[in-house]
Amino acid sequence: VMDNAESYDVLLLQELHLDALDDEKALRKLDMAGFKAVQTPSRISGNSIRGGGTLAAVNASLQSTTFRHLASNASQCKGLHADSTTLGGGPVDFYDFVSVKVISQNVSIVLVSVYLTSGTGLAQSNLTKLAEIGTFLNGIADPWILLGDWNIEPSELASSTWLSTIGGTILRPSNVPYTCSAGKGRMLD
Repeated sequence: VMDNAESYDVLLLQELHLDALDDEKALRKLDMAGFKAVQTPSRISGNSIRGGGTLAAVNASLQSTTFRHLASNASQCKGLHADSTTLGGGPVDFYDFVSVKVISQNVSIVLVSVYLTSGTGLAQSNLTKLAEIGTFLNGIADPWILLGDWNIEPSELASSTWLSTIGGTILRPSNVPYTCSAGKGRMLD
């Protein structure tokens, strides 16, 4: 995808597996391809495997802004562009999610790239991530779309109270029976 970035208007990527040096290279490559990009870094997990990380990039020809300035820790959200917008409620913990607001013909939409930790389900760090995403979404007035590597089946998310908290609805792809081919095949993305 990164090699053909210029053929897209918006990129939302998850589970980047990039170290800090590769993060910077990816941001520079997107910048040279004419994109404004922002990302959250991958991290080393308990089993010493690099995972997570999200990226949102918008073609510079489109009007857009990021929410990077809201990060409670500067290392959580990196980007080459300092666009900003206002949002009440103070700092947000951008932990495996990143967002960008795209504005076209006086209509704006916030696109959010999400990564939930694999093998955790709706527990531990994933509950923290969902709480932070919920806080973020409830603090903006614009319509939004969340896309991601959820690492849980839609039914598990639907059985939680989180969707009603954020006013969300699950949309599943209709052109594929599953997105994870391991085992019996499951819809996780």
